[in-house]
Amino acid sequence: MASCRLWEVRHSGMIGIKYVVAVRADLVLHFAPIALPIAMKRLSDADDDVRAVAAASLLPIAGTICKELPGEVRPLTAILWSALACLDDLSASTSSIMKLLAGIYSACVGHEDVDLTSNMTQELTSSLPRLFAFFRHNVGSVRHAVLSTLSSLLRMGRLPSPHGTAALPSHPRCCPRWLFLFCTPIMQYLFQNLLLEVDPEIASQSLSVWHEVCSAVPAQSAAHAFARLHT
Repeated sequence: MASCRLWEVRHSGMIGIKYVVAVRADLVLHFAPIALPIAMKRLSDADDDVRAVAAASLLPIAGTICKELPGEVRPLTAILWSALACLDDLSASTSSIMKLLAGIYSACVGHEDVDLTSNMTQELTSSLPRLFAFFRHNVGSVRHAVLSTLSSLLRMGRLPSPHGTAALPSHPRCCPRWLFLFCTPIMQYLFQNLLLEVDPEIASQSLSVWHEVCSAVPAQSAAHAFARLHT
């Protein structure tokens, strides 16, 4: 059904997978390897409603994917980043795709079997700017997902110290290279959130991510980015 040429049938097939995953938690370990390839294919579907259900079907098992299928995480995030380039305020799949992207990165933080840090700068150089369009999205859950994704990326980018413990926030190695590249626009959008956000929870989250960014970048870079806010 999920491969039928009729979008209504593909949509119905993905709804079936979505509810099996959500309701039968006891089958997740057996069902995830079957459902994941189907959902990943439908994330690139020509129909926006099908893409929305495909993303929603994987959200409940984001943790299972990171733990049991670590080799599929990077291809999945690549598909999600690619999908962001085709989304706008009216896309039905925007919320589901952004939530899944945030959920995958959040679930993978701390999982040693999942290597998303290698080549991260190269990947995020082209992909990360796609987040910026959604900072002030009309839907609150999308704005929340943007901040969650950014926070998870920051935590992934922090390298361990030579002694095997987490580096201090002020340590230069704490700052991933992609953050050097996008420090100024990220701080600009976060500052905009602090001024305009009406949802108290998202405003608080924006402030938290602001502190994470300021802690991750060298003081000189943060000061330069902050100075650009007034220009």
